[in-house]
Amino acid sequence: QIADLPLERRYILQAGAFRNLAAADTLKDTLTRLTGERAYVVKVDNEDLYRVRLGPVTGQPEAERLRALIIAANQGTPI
Repeated sequence: QIADLPLERRYILQAGAFRNLAAADTLKDTLTRLTGERAYVVKVDNEDLYRVRLGPVTGQPEAERLRALIIAANQGTPI
């Protein structure tokens, strides 16, 4: 039965944090081209940082694959 299948976790990778919006946008565009996944910039309230995030992606293997791809392309070390 479908109801008995475990749900896979969904992951969001944070690839960078910048004080400069243009730098965050550049990384966002690079990650979208590199991975084919949705990358976006968020500004957290009460912080002067623009965070670049990717996802959500389904399952730890996919999150790890994307993380390795980003590291191999010298685009940071996502968490």
